[in-house]
Amino acid sequence: MTVVKATFSLDPKTVRLLDEAARCLAKPKSEIVRDAIRDYSARIGRLSEEERLRRLAAFDERVPKIPERPPEEVDREICAIRESRRTGGRGTPVERSCWTHRAQSTIRCISIYKSSKLKRL
Repeated sequence: MTVVKATFSLDPKTVRLLDEAARCLAKPKSEIVRDAIRDYSARIGRLSEEERLRRLAAFDERVPKIPERPPEEVDREICAIRESRRTGGRGTPVERSCWTHRAQSTIRCISIYKSSKLKRL
C-alpha cells in the first residue's frame, strides 16, 4: 500500500482519545485514523439511528390515517388519473385525436380492472 504523509491539527481532547484508542487496541495511531476515516466514510449518506427512529415513528403515525378503500375504487381512480394525463391534463390542447385515444385508454382501464378483479378472487 502506498502511503501519503499528511498533517492534521487536532484539539487536545481528540489527541487524548486517539492516544487512548491506540494504546487499548495496540495499533499505531495512523491505523486508528485510517480505520476511523473508513468507518465514517461508510456511514455517509446513511441515516443516524436517531433519524431512522424518528422517520419510523412518523411512518407509524401516518399509516393508520390512510383511509381504507375498496381496491376497485383505487383502480378506477388510477385509471381516471392516467386518462387525464393522456388527454392533456389541465385543459391543454391535445394534438392527436382524443376520441381514438380515449377509446384505447378506456379499453385498457377496463382490462386492468377486470384482471385486478380476477387476481383477487
